[in-house]
Amino acid sequence: MTDIVKLNIGGSIFQTSKSTLTKFDGFFRTMFEIGIPIIKDDSGAIFIDRDSKHFRLILNFMRDGDLDLQKYLEDVTEIQKEAEFYLLDGLVELCKKRQTAEDELKTKKQDLKYSNIHDHGLPEGFINYPVNVDLLELQEKYGARFETYINRKPFSDQVDYSVCRWCGF
Repeated sequence: MTDIVKLNIGGSIFQTSKSTLTKFDGFFRTMFEIGIPIIKDDSGAIFIDRDSKHFRLILNFMRDGDLDLQKYLEDVTEIQKEAEFYLLDGLVELCKKRQTAEDELKTKKQDLKYSNIHDHGLPEGFINYPVNVDLLELQEKYGARFETYINRKPFSDQVDYSVCRWCGF
């Protein structure tokens, strides 16, 4: 018996090894070990009635045990649903962590946006940071998600930080 398995996921054909599919506890290991009746299409491929949009990612996770979700931020919720269907707990956890990180980033951005009292005519998408923001920490933590530009006007050590450096309010 060959180790190559042909899958028909919602009409799209994938080929992989049985060892890849059974590497983790989950849908496929259960399917092969318990001997659940398998539906096959006309070509002999195992038919799974799921959308194939994210199956390449599911399969890559099963191959490597990891997946860089940074490229798929808009699809993390859908990927998580597929991971739940295929009973891949490790991928479900990766998705949850990514969503938590994104939620924290959105909250941080929102906090920064609302802490900006004066816009000084900056283009949309630019914000002024309050004086007490640690820009190095911000860059280290979120630098991969957005670009930081620092434009400081020269000021003396005697500047009163209780007023805005640009408009005096």
